[in-house]
Amino acid sequence: MNPATCAICGQPLDDAAEGAYGDWVAFADHDNHALPEPGSRAPGLAYFCAEHLALARERAAWRCHDAVQALRLHAGAQAASAAQVHSAPAPLAGTAEADIAPQSPWWQRWWG
Repeated sequence: MNPATCAICGQPLDDAAEGAYGDWVAFADHDNHALPEPGSRAPGLAYFCAEHLALARERAAWRCHDAVQALRLHAGAQAASAAQVHSAPAPLAGTAEADIAPQSPWWQRWWG
C-alpha cells in the first residue's frame, strides 16, 4: 500500500513537518467492518494533512466523496483569491492612474 497522502493537497504523510501530523477521518459512509479491495483504501476513510484536518473533521457527517469535493473547491477558491491578491501590484502612494500608464515600446521611443 502507498503512503498516505492528503486527499486535498496530496502532501504525503512522510513530508509532514515536525509536530504537524495529519490524521485519518472516517466519514458517514465508512463501515468499520467492510474489508477494502486489495491495494485500495477502505471506503469512507480519507487521510488529511494538518492544514486540512480541522475542515475535514467538521464535515465528518458527510459522505466521503462529497466532503472531499467540497474541501477541494474550498481550497481552490482560497488559492485563487490568494493568487489574485498577490498578482495585482499595488499602486504607489501619491500616484495617479495616468502616472502609471504603460509607455510605448522602446523602438517607437528610439525612432520617434
